[in-house]
Amino acid sequence: MRIKSILVHLEASERGRLCLETAINLAGRFDAHLTGLAVKSPFYIPSFAAAQVPPDIYTAMNEEQDLRIAKAKEVFDDVVRANNRQDRSQWVQAEGDIATAITDHSRFSDLVILGQEDEDKDMETYQSVPDNVILSAGRPVLVVPYIGTQAQIGQSVMIAWDGSREAARAVYDARPILEQASSITILSANPKRGEDAPGADLARYLSEHDIGSTIQKTVSDGVSVGDLLLNEISEGGYDLAIMGGYGHLRLREMILGGVTRHMLEHMTIPVIFSH
Repeated sequence: MRIKSILVHLEASERGRLCLETAINLAGRFDAHLTGLAVKSPFYIPSFAAAQVPPDIYTAMNEEQDLRIAKAKEVFDDVVRANNRQDRSQWVQAEGDIATAITDHSRFSDLVILGQEDEDKDMETYQSVPDNVILSAGRPVLVVPYIGTQAQIGQSVMIAWDGSREAARAVYDARPILEQASSITILSANPKRGEDAPGADLARYLSEHDIGSTIQKTVSDGVSVGDLLLNEISEGGYDLAIMGGYGHLRLREMILGGVTRHMLEHMTIPVIFSH
């Protein structure tokens, strides 16, 4: 696999700029085409209050969204121009549900980049965007946390390995990044009894592609696997994590696995998820 087309979802915020800087760095590294996507989404107003909202409020909210999208485009154009990527970049604007719009455009990309859910946002308007994209896109999704400032990623990488289909897919999807990493740690949490070298088969697979790695296993001792991974990330000084995105869709409702949900809520470094 090669990364030749990157889609980044943009907002007029510091996090949106960090997503863009991460995307432009990866686009330059792999000489990939970059698409910046902004989505004008429907307003959420509780049904019991909708009839009491004056029309001019709707107009003001609509104009505010237009201004934010215009600002996001201005930042996109500035960053693209500063990196001399005008001929390898494009701007796209969509309307509707944010997750649906990102998913629709992701079909033609090798990697999707978007921001972590902001805990201060109205969950009715921003609910489960990363979750739904991870489970629906059919593409690796790089989620950038709303804390932190590092746009250069992929030098020190942790792979959260449990031998599952999702984890194997994530490693395969991230292989172009792994090929350029300086150090890679394969972390197995709570390995099965008698499993002396969890991750050894993965290390062997990576070595066949001239990718070096080290194996580490750890036991949670009562700590959740999600917190265990976060502790290892903090202690190891990694700049990128790779893991499977576990869960499924049921009647259009996103059902996400506990470890994936925990990482999405508490992540401190960018994470590539594959489902």
